[in-house]
Amino acid sequence: LGTPTSFSLNVPVTSTVSGLPQQCASGLAAYRVLLFETDIDLPAGQWRLSTVDGSRLIGIQNIVNSGSNNLYVEAFLDNTVTTQDASPRFESVLQPNLGTTALDQHSFSAFDANGDSLRYEQVIAYENCNQSIAGATLAPHFHLNFATGAFEPMVSSSSTQGYYSTVVRVNEYRKTSANRWVLIGSVMRDQTYLLYATTNQPPTFTTMQVNGGAAQALGPAIVVQPGQAVSVLLQATDPDAGQTLRFASEAPNVVPGLTLTRVGTTNSEQLTWQVPATLPPGRYAIAVGVLDNGCTYNASEERTLTFIVSSTALATR
Repeated sequence: LGTPTSFSLNVPVTSTVSGLPQQCASGLAAYRVLLFETDIDLPAGQWRLSTVDGSRLIGIQNIVNSGSNNLYVEAFLDNTVTTQDASPRFESVLQPNLGTTALDQHSFSAFDANGDSLRYEQVIAYENCNQSIAGATLAPHFHLNFATGAFEPMVSSSSTQGYYSTVVRVNEYRKTSANRWVLIGSVMRDQTYLLYATTNQPPTFTTMQVNGGAAQALGPAIVVQPGQAVSVLLQATDPDAGQTLRFASEAPNVVPGLTLTRVGTTNSEQLTWQVPATLPPGRYAIAVGVLDNGCTYNASEERTLTFIVSSTALATR
């Protein structure tokens, strides 16, 4: 951007994460998530880093002739504002499989190690740089929460079964003065989800207990301080009798100090976060998921927990 400058670079694969197995007859994951990562010193400027793949899935319902279009994703960085930055990292590898009669929540939440303010937006699938796919539309079954990345179901005019594409961009804003926030970067995820007919109903999270307190509905922000440990007990249930639940999240591999532990044979999971003492104050979203063992695909729900890391001690009484 600005002065014409470009470069090519071989970026190594630093980790490979299998997507969650979600077919009841198979323990195999339907996809893998590959992380390409490197450190590079860039001259001051506005940089757009992109990759193009010509193998987009055929038959995506909200992309006309999807098989003939590219799959394009990009990351943006403006290092005229700051000399160092770590891009936001997505916290989920769960692919939504949705029943036509019971849509459920999912998450595009990301973690930013610098404590920058994140704003989420759903965009039309891209073909190339600054070029949306002609005739493509937004995913019709979800509303994206711009503050947390929660992917919330909504009433849709489309009940056509099949695969749909959803593309989410996470914009990263840094506070440069008391009342000024500046866009310094963004990352993008292009993901497909399946809408199909099934009688298998999704599980759902019911309550959370923070630091051994009373059970409450998921939703209120949890306030913590840098260096503090916080525990959240999550309970879930499934409307289909006899189903076995399991919990999953990629967040422990993204958020430093975070662990998730199954509580015995109950439908409960313990989230523990030892907040790093050096973590900047800010609002952080953490995605957690629960899946059943129903067929043809395991139904699932993902919820977004919000933590406010504050350097100000809370009043006690």
